[in-house]
Amino acid sequence: QLPGMSGKADMTQDRIAAVVNDDVITTTDIEQRMKLAFLSSGLPDTADVRAHILPQILRSLIEERLEMQEAKRLDITVPKEEIDNALARITRDNHIPGGDMRAFLRSRGASPEALEQQIRAALSWTKVVQRELRPRVEVGDDEVNATIARIRANAGKQEFLVSEIFLAVDNPKAKIGQPEVKIGLLP
Repeated sequence: QLPGMSGKADMTQDRIAAVVNDDVITTTDIEQRMKLAFLSSGLPDTADVRAHILPQILRSLIEERLEMQEAKRLDITVPKEEIDNALARITRDNHIPGGDMRAFLRSRGASPEALEQQIRAALSWTKVVQRELRPRVEVGDDEVNATIARIRANAGKQEFLVSEIFLAVDNPKAKIGQPEVKIGLLP
């Protein structure tokens, strides 16, 4: 647990939780993202659950800051209209009562700005990938033909769908050794 993260937000005691290059992630940033996680997942807001999701949330916020820094370096911006459109889509997909996600979040003590920041980071990173990586990806005719040939050669052969990977752990507090791996196959 980070300083200032006693379970409920204390806005007067906002502290630095992490520094990502020149950007700061505060305990309030984490608390607001945690509220979004509880709202979206339906998990109970307990100390155990908080302890479990805190590292994931912090890691996510760090990744978002890095993505936003790269977008800024490339002079990529996301207009408010795109964020509003994404927010409207999320609202519609989740059948939010009244159709107003911002009001819905505020009524449950969560920050709409936290969700907007998450959306902005996701849209920015998509634009970074599209601009920087997509032009470098070339699929030649030889690759297409080789894939088609492989599919034809394997036609009619038995295939399996991996549906489950089970890692058995006798004692969750013990150091991870060589877990038993069972792979469930469906014919």
